[in-house]
Amino acid sequence: MNVSTIRINETAREFAFRNIKHAIVHLELKPGQMVSENVLSIKLGVSRTPVREALIELARYGVVEIIRQRGSRISLIDYKRVEESQFFRKVLEEGVVKLLAEEHGSIDLEPIQKNIQLQEYYFTNKRYNDLLDLDDSFHELLFLMADKMQCFSTLHSMSIPFDRVRNLSLSSVKNLKIVEDHKEIVKAIVNHDAQQAVKAMNLHLSRYNYDKTEILKAYPASYFTQEVQAHQNLATHQKISMLR
Repeated sequence: MNVSTIRINETAREFAFRNIKHAIVHLELKPGQMVSENVLSIKLGVSRTPVREALIELARYGVVEIIRQRGSRISLIDYKRVEESQFFRKVLEEGVVKLLAEEHGSIDLEPIQKNIQLQEYYFTNKRYNDLLDLDDSFHELLFLMADKMQCFSTLHSMSIPFDRVRNLSLSSVKNLKIVEDHKEIVKAIVNHDAQQAVKAMNLHLSRYNYDKTEILKAYPASYFTQEVQAHQNLATHQKISMLR
């Protein structure tokens, strides 16, 4: 588990939450894995209390299960939670790009354009973990440009189930469109085309729907809830039947 340094004015609980969340999204802590407060506190260099508080908060977002007298477990991937998380993101992010596209004042696009250039470099060199972090930064910059950072703060926590799937997609899908999507979003904002900006964001956040089959093939069935496994088995049987 990679641990980043504590940020200025960051509490121990916030530090623990950020690092454990990152480990869950990047599969350093795998779905179904039991985790120990003691082990995490040693790795993070903090006491057990902020670790326990971080795990309880992560449980609220459906990515950790608190099991009485046994400890905590990283939740299996449940596509119902993923869909709800994605819905929340779509509502906020489509609203933000619409707002930016309708803005006729000057917008400083240099930070987000530099972000895209770096994305292209990481994608070309298959640095997918770095690419996911840049994707997060891209979306954060949109909220910053729109002066809606309180909304982003809420979104950043609520989207954890969806972020896990985004990470799986980056690692398993061969024909990634993430950088091209970002270019289309910025292009629509520059052209003050609110309708196209919303359409481009909708497509970008819907990618996991297209990638789901590839994700389920690339990762162990044990990472997913029984409902997801059953759906995949049914789809496989139907495909085999059609080929006969």
